Formats: sequence, structure tokens, C-alpha cells
Amino acid sequence: MYNTVIDHPDMCYGCGACVAACPKGCLEIVKDEMGFKKVRVTQIAECISCGECSRVCEALKMLPGPENQMKRYYAQNKNKDVLMRSSSGGVFSALAEYVFQNHGYVWGVRMDEDGKNVFQCVSNSSDLEKLCGSKYVEVDTSLPFLDVKKQVMSGAMVMFTGTPCQIQAMNLYLKNKRYDNLILVDLLCYGVQSPVMWEKYLSEINPDHVKLKTVQMRYKKPSWEEYCMRVEYENGVSYKKKRWKDPYLLSYATNLYNREICSQCKAKEFPRISDITLGDFWQIDTLPSIPRSLTVDMGVSIVLTHNNKGATVLKHLDKYLNVYELPDNVFPNMIERFSGCSQANHRREQFLHQVNSETFSAAVKNNTESQLFVRLRFKWLKIKRILKRIIK
Repeated sequence: MYNTVIDHPDMCYGCGACVAACPKGCLEIVKDEMGFKKVRVTQIAECISCGECSRVCEALKMLPGPENQMKRYYAQNKNKDVLMRSSSGGVFSALAEYVFQNHGYVWGVRMDEDGKNVFQCVSNSSDLEKLCGSKYVEVDTSLPFLDVKKQVMSGAMVMFTGTPCQIQAMNLYLKNKRYDNLILVDLLCYGVQSPVMWEKYLSEINPDHVKLKTVQMRYKKPSWEEYCMRVEYENGVSYKKKRWKDPYLLSYATNLYNREICSQCKAKEFPRISDITLGDFWQIDTLPSIPRSLTVDMGVSIVLTHNNKGATVLKHLDKYLNVYELPDNVFPNMIERFSGCSQANHRREQFLHQVNSETFSAAVKNNTESQLFVRLRFKWLKIKRILKRIIK
């Protein structure tokens, strides 16, 4: 019998592992009305009930990482140019440089000229910039299972980067075998956003559908915390708007258009199957003191290593990073946010109805808190954290 998740599409993560594993080609990936990838049967008569699709399905076989091996750090890249093109502290770029030094391959996601996210492999520093920066929308393509496996089996060093669910999928496809030459890096994820909503937003800010040159969803001007949406077009025109005013940045983390499984995702839980987890260290102002070597306005990363491999790799990055161990009393205050799932938004159905009859901006404005209120709340929470640190 084929994978039971096929009959329950809301459980599907859309990774495509079952499609890649099926020896008879019985399955394919399709997209639902929100643009999310789902699996379906195309040749049920050819199914031989081998169970391969179920074996690699993360919805059925989610695996935990090793207990009591996680080590916690925060870090910042020493190169200011790398910091500017990165979403937070530039640790991904440092990891990539380590892989390149070992003649390896780095997998990540780039946004193409049509605004679609696709997986890409790079093997040198000059191509790395394509993979840098946050991209808050689901990847348009399935995971590159066969390509990654071929590279790993050749003995080359490979770094595969993705969301926690994508790392689970790659690990299951590789039969949970821990290859010394494969580095799995996942992210602190707050949910995957709808490609259809992203397309609606792009159509609004780019009505002539000019080809895109670059998209920076976390452009660090004036600063890391006051980031902007910045889109450059092939014709030399650009779009730039602050996080408090851009409709996509205001709404992407509100669960108005997240993939449904994100609200009950098990891949985010700790301990994780990845070797390293990366994310923004927004809580840096809760530290008793901040190292002078860090320029906070440029971005700082959380770095979590989950096993000896991850810890060993991080030790090789002193050339690129300023790395500090996170105090034990700081992390417990953040773990719930890191592992917690996005909560259901009671305005979701109303938003989805309105976005089909109004502009994306109007639907966002009608279904999110006011820009001024969001900004003032952000400032107040930061001031409160600083006051707590001073009092303590």
C-alpha cells in the first residue's frame, strides 16, 4: 500500500522524498491552491507495496537527534561585506568557506529572476552570494536528493542547508546514516509561506513583471533590527521599504498564509537531527555584557551544534568568526520560541477571502495590527529586556 499521507494532504511537507524513493515512479509532486507542494499517486496500478515511500516520509518517521549533546554559541562574521549580504551574523558564509577549502559543495536556496526559490549547489566563493539571505517563501522545487547522495557517495564534502523539515527529509532519504563528509545545517524556522501570496505581492510591487536581479528580504539599512525589503530589477529600477511599512514583511510571520503543517511541525523540536542550527540572536540584549568585538547593528547569529561533527566544524571557523559561548541561564528563555510552532491566526480565512478580491496590501492592512503599534511594541520589548539586564 502506498504512503497513507497521500490520502491526508494536510500532513504532507511537500519535500518529494517519497517521489525520489519510489522505484516504480508511482508518485508526483503537485501544488495546491496556495502553491504548496503536495504528493499524489499517478500510477496506482504500478504500486508494488514496497514501503519505500513510507520509509522516507518525515510525517510518519520524524527522527530526534542525540540527547544532551547540544552546545550553544553566538557569533558574527569578521568580514563587514559578508555581514551586509547576510540576514544575521554571516555564519552560513563562514561554514561555506570551510567547505570550499576542503573542495566541497554547498547546497542552499536562491531566488531566480521570476521570484521563485530553487535549490542550487555552489562550489566556490564567487557564487556563494546567490545563496545568502533569508527567503520567506516555500521552495518551488523538490529537494535534490539524488544529486546530494551522488556527491556524498563520491567522498566529497557536502553541506546541505534548509529548514528543519527539509533536513529531516534529506536524512531519511539517506537512511539516517551519519556520513562524516555530510554537514546538515538547519534554521530557526517560524513557518513556510505561500508561494501564491508571494506572487500576489510581487505582482503588486512589480506590475510590469520586470525580471528580478536580486531580492533582499532582510536588507540591513539602516540596521539589522530596522531591516528593509529591497528588490533590484534587471532594468536598474529598485524597490525598498522598511519592515514596518512593507506589507510582506509585516505579514509573513503572522501565520496568515503559512503551510498548515507548520502549526504542528515536529521537525522544529529539540534535540534536532541536524549537525548545526543557525538563526538570529535577537535576544542579544539579554546578555549580562556584550563583547566589544561585535557590532550588534550589523547582525549576530545563534549557533547551536548538536553533535561532535557540528562542534568540530565550528572550531575550524576562528579565521572567519568571532564566536562566544552562550551563558546557560540565557538559553532557557529562548528555547520555547525556537521550538514552538506558529499559532493559528483567527483572521486567516478572512485574509484569504479578501486577498482574492482586493490588493495584497489592503488585505494585509485589514488583517494585521497597525504598523505604528507593531513598531512601538518591538521597541518596548527591547527596552524592557535592557532594563532587566541593568537591574540584574
